[in-house]
Amino acid sequence: DEFLDCFTEGFCHPLICNSFFCPQVALTQIMARMQMTSLGERGITLNSRFRVNQTIWLTVGVILVHLLYAVPVIVRSPQNVTLYVLSFLPLMAMDLGLVIYFWYLVARTRKAMRDEYDIPQIHCKCGCGAEDACMAVFCSACTLAQMGRHTADYTTYRSMCCSDTGLPNHVEVKLPSDPMNEMV
Repeated sequence: DEFLDCFTEGFCHPLICNSFFCPQVALTQIMARMQMTSLGERGITLNSRFRVNQTIWLTVGVILVHLLYAVPVIVRSPQNVTLYVLSFLPLMAMDLGLVIYFWYLVARTRKAMRDEYDIPQIHCKCGCGAEDACMAVFCSACTLAQMGRHTADYTTYRSMCCSDTGLPNHVEVKLPSDPMNEMV
């Protein structure tokens, strides 16, 4: 893809909105299309995959934890700045862990997609996954938009904001390596 090709479907396309404003939902949809689990591995069954509603509830849970933890600390408004900062260390550690986990899943999904569709690395030919990691960390939204466009045909099927695959429920996603494709 070229620069700004992620906007080929339009600025208000559900994939673009999810990629930029709710990237965890976009990643979950792409991982469902790639038949991947929440550990970044291939899942055998539909039940082994993470679903969009689980992602949304996890996000709401994290927000609630922040509110339940932060509001009492802010209301008390401690005079000791060190105590104030130290009281937020558990939240910062949880947030850092979730961000690293998100980047890990984006990189794993991108690598799985490159392997599935035989897409070579362009900038880092070492084979160590550095390009996937860099794209996950420094350009997550564009990477998600690109992967979403690559795993769905939006000219044939309309995009759905909160479905498990980002496509209408009747659409079955087939990967090139799927054994069922060989029988057809």
